[in-house]
Amino acid sequence: MAKAKADMRRIIKQFENIELLLNKVLTLLSKSLAGFFMRFFSKSRHFFVIDLGKGSDQKLYSLHNYENPSDYAKNQQVKTSKKIADGYDKSWCTEETISLISSYLVSKHGEQEFKGICHGTRVGKEVEWFNSHLPTGSYVFGTDIEPSATKYSDTIEHDFHEAKDEWLNSFDFIYSNSHDHAKNPKKAIGNWLRSLNDKGFLFLEHSRSHGKKFQDDADCWGVETEILPFLLLQWFRGDFAVVDTIPVKESNAHYILVMGKIQ
Repeated sequence: MAKAKADMRRIIKQFENIELLLNKVLTLLSKSLAGFFMRFFSKSRHFFVIDLGKGSDQKLYSLHNYENPSDYAKNQQVKTSKKIADGYDKSWCTEETISLISSYLVSKHGEQEFKGICHGTRVGKEVEWFNSHLPTGSYVFGTDIEPSATKYSDTIEHDFHEAKDEWLNSFDFIYSNSHDHAKNPKKAIGNWLRSLNDKGFLFLEHSRSHGKKFQDDADCWGVETEILPFLLLQWFRGDFAVVDTIPVKESNAHYILVMGKIQ
């Protein structure tokens, strides 16, 4: 009888040890999983573009808030002036892309003289390429907020959020890949669109590098390629819309969005 009781106590003790071990394992797993998810969400929050648990009233983009308006111009100018001083002579876009856009314009409007603006050109490569690839007699100039950028041909100092009165309803096209530098993108793009003539196009070159992951105090505005057309439709409904796209590199969600007036 005594032996049976001793065996029973030993069995119970073994079960208690197993339960204790399981509790320890579960605790460790819980901590590990919690740590994993914390690291995942902190590093990968830019993957979550929209909240499927909400309706349409949600933030579709990220935007740096400049409390002091003068800080914006200073920040943009410092970045560009340093590049120019260091002898930077490259462009984020490529001549091949500008050639694509030039061919697109000719396909839509024929061999005519085109008048256009490139906003946020820094060292003016896209201006140079447009003036090379468009039909003879065309004229394209660039704008940049940094004064030293005017050393490059056909470039003026200008804050691209604003539009000169003489520009309104005047241009065959406007091009930019610098819209992510806008502190007020709706205002900037709105003024670009209002500078187009009735058959004009706005070309926005956009890729993953314009998205939320890369948004900071210099690249102020971050929005994903898949969201941008819908956002533009919300902002300019009834007046302007994305009427076409020109693929550049689909693996990087790299497209040129073509906007025009709704006739």
